[in-house]
Amino acid sequence: MTRFALAAWVAAATFALCAPSAYPRTEDVGEVAVIEDLDGSILAFPGASMPNVFLGNVACAFYRTHEDNYDGLFIFNTSVTNIQQGWSWQNTNEGIGRPLFDWTQQACSATGRLRITVNMGNINTLPSNPDLNAPIVPFYPLTGIELQAHEFGHHWLSAVNFDKNDGQGMQCLLRGYEPTGGDGSAGGDTCNGYGSNGFNQHWSYYFNSCSLMYGSCIEDLGGGNFRFSYPLGTVKYSQLDQYLMGLRTAEEVEPMFVVDVGDVQGSASIPMGHGSSGEETGTRVDVAIEDIVRQEGPRNPALDVCHWKAAFILVHPQGQPPAPQQVQAVDNYRARWESFYDWSTDNRGSFDTTLDGCGIGTAGCPGEPEPGCGAGPECTNGEQRCLGFAVAQICRDERWRILEECSLDMICVDGSCEPAAADGDAPDGDAPTDGDAPADGDLPADGDAPADGDVADGDAPADGDSPADGDVPGDGDMPDGTLCAPGEAACEGDILNSCNSAGSGWISLDCASQGLSCDAAKGCAKGASSGCSAVGGSTALLMAAFVGLLALGRQKRKRAGG
Repeated sequence: MTRFALAAWVAAATFALCAPSAYPRTEDVGEVAVIEDLDGSILAFPGASMPNVFLGNVACAFYRTHEDNYDGLFIFNTSVTNIQQGWSWQNTNEGIGRPLFDWTQQACSATGRLRITVNMGNINTLPSNPDLNAPIVPFYPLTGIELQAHEFGHHWLSAVNFDKNDGQGMQCLLRGYEPTGGDGSAGGDTCNGYGSNGFNQHWSYYFNSCSLMYGSCIEDLGGGNFRFSYPLGTVKYSQLDQYLMGLRTAEEVEPMFVVDVGDVQGSASIPMGHGSSGEETGTRVDVAIEDIVRQEGPRNPALDVCHWKAAFILVHPQGQPPAPQQVQAVDNYRARWESFYDWSTDNRGSFDTTLDGCGIGTAGCPGEPEPGCGAGPECTNGEQRCLGFAVAQICRDERWRILEECSLDMICVDGSCEPAAADGDAPDGDAPTDGDAPADGDLPADGDAPADGDVADGDAPADGDSPADGDVPGDGDMPDGTLCAPGEAACEGDILNSCNSAGSGWISLDCASQGLSCDAAKGCAKGASSGCSAVGGSTALLMAAFVGLLALGRQKRKRAGG
């Protein structure tokens, strides 16, 4: 079984594990989305054994309250997991040593936009200053921001081999050798005398990459002698990295070399610390970009999108909110990332890390703000409202921010979560637990809903009028497979219909049964009821369970830095 087939099996086998019993609560604190894991379903999978489940669950929780407008998510936590790992949800690029795949739906990215989630682990183990060393293992050379760049780089890197057209065929010397079995027999095609599957997703210690993806900065001293170093302020995404990332054409990549020391067993070693140096002896093997293209094929598309939108997320257990300094530390990584990514890509790439997506990139890589940016204030600071009946929002910095997600026994009223009305508080007809509905006679026709004849065409699948194309109520009004726009709300009398976060269906609530009236802008609001509860139309709350797993196979980091 291939690791990609195994990944699919794992995704199917763990489907049921990802449905929460209580939906996570999300609050935006400045530019950081803080998620409270109310039932432990997120932090139950800390990332060491099932990183796809952990990262997928976080993504699904995030998308319950945020638009699907992000290319990447950077995820920190306050408790259990200290695994740093980049996990791709899709690959649309050929020529980088990776197969094509798309698992975005497993991360609840309804539009398929999400490309990677980066697990940065426990914020308490990282330096609050991203430019200081990240002590995730002894003698680890990268700073906190370099570690973040390393994990993000795994979206494309480092999986390529080369063929010099000299009769030796495929060579894997650019990558570190790290067989999972430890016996030197890793399977796959033979490459430099070893199984190709044993070569990892990091550059070899003996490759003159000078890269955030490991390797070394190597000076050829002549006579088979070489000086190795890894200086701070020099290590960035190399020209080869930038080519594989779609930020540089093949013609812009200068020749490279790797030192063949006759044994690949030490090639997976992490680089030496910043400021250190040492000498090695070996044979120089020159490698040109043409040698990589000969083995992997040309990159397609030749160039990728250079501007990315990303969100930074902090997850914490129920009842243990993060301290202000923990949120600030995450924001430090967010703020530093924009300038560091610009520098480390030689000004060819840019990031917008604002939650509203209003950033416009850099001169070297301009970007477009998300729709709605620049339209003026959205609200008056301090104002509160409901998004549907499950999310309370507050106005901060003249933008709507998530204040609270209502638990399953609460509803949002005038911008705050309040207990739902108890059964029996309204006349018969309000809720099925009283036995009043679906008793015959409470709606115009026997079998009250959805039998034909009781309600006009357009109400339910029984009439055949919906969901012909997956839309509602008539064909052609929304794209196939999309029922509604997430967050959209509409009133039918005092029935509030709210589109779920995946855009896959409507959730209905009888505001009158709570003694409230329906307001499409505010949700169920206090005020005079239109009297709909007198007939007793009851509506169940249908909450969609989220699946948070994916299994794009990526070899788990063994030594340091995923």
